[in-house]
Amino acid sequence: MKITLTTREGHVLEGRLPYDGAAFVEFDAPCSGCGSKAVAGGAPSIESHDTYRAQAACCGCRAACGVLRVQVSTLFGIEEDNRVLNGRCRVY
Repeated sequence: MKITLTTREGHVLEGRLPYDGAAFVEFDAPCSGCGSKAVAGGAPSIESHDTYRAQAACCGCRAACGVLRVQVSTLFGIEEDNRVLNGRCRVY
């Protein structure tokens, strides 16, 4: 999984999950408003075959930070994986 934040100024930062299942992502650059390094995404959507996109907000002051992108490993694509995992049972 690759997590990036495109800031409102156009910089691209690499992020990391602090632990498995975390509800936020940590970045090396602190927020200019409060100094927090934690960012959360809201209103996620599928951007491409293997990438989710969400609006990013600082976890400390809730200020808009930019766009959060998460690239996941997938064989058939995000939409097809969702159809197979959440669809009706199939017998082949």
